[in-house]
Amino acid sequence: MDDLSAFNISTFSGGKDNLEVVQGIPASIASASASASISSASSPDDPDPDPDLQVSNQTPILLALHKPHRRTKWRTTESAIQLFYPAGSINPAQRPVGGAQFYATPLVLTGARNVSLGYSVFFPENFDWVLGGKMPGLYGGHAGCSGGSVALDYWSTRLMWRKAGEGELYLYAPKDKQTTELCDDPRSVCDAKYGFSIGRGSFLCGAGRWTSVLQTVTLNTPGKQDGSFQRLVATVTA
Repeated sequence: MDDLSAFNISTFSGGKDNLEVVQGIPASIASASASASISSASSPDDPDPDPDLQVSNQTPILLALHKPHRRTKWRTTESAIQLFYPAGSINPAQRPVGGAQFYATPLVLTGARNVSLGYSVFFPENFDWVLGGKMPGLYGGHAGCSGGSVALDYWSTRLMWRKAGEGELYLYAPKDKQTTELCDDPRSVCDAKYGFSIGRGSFLCGAGRWTSVLQTVTLNTPGKQDGSFQRLVATVTA
């Protein structure tokens, strides 16, 4: 894959110049090789600059475009999306522009009740985690489900890293329509100004290794609260 045309991008909110499709893994990053472990269970939205959120050096992140698996070898025939966070950057909406954000509709999902999304991400050894950052996820309804929006008629299920690479589900959904069980996990933060922080620290994105994720969203049956979210995570150390 040479470009993102297969994604059918409808909206590119920011950071387009920070994104590049690369063939294989750059020579500056070693291929991963070791044992893997599995656990189960689209830049910060805050518009106000915070020094603690700023990346201290220019850092690339690689997202491999394939079905997640226990990666033990990088194949040069595979494509990846490389994202840059320039020094001092926070998110795609502010200068210096960090990372990227876009909405894509690669498949016609009208009528689908279950949807899965999988990818692998590689953070380099010197990656500065700061307070957090967003990773790709699914969305429904329409674009714009971020930045503290009320999310009355749409939703999104991005993954997110926090300090030291601690992972979580970062959920936007109608807050008054959720069951109490959503926030039963003591690691979850559900009273924030922005989205639900579900299972904060329930998995780890490690520096210098691949992390493969697969999320599955099941929508409610009309009139019932029977929807669900499932996440599988596999990590491979270099």
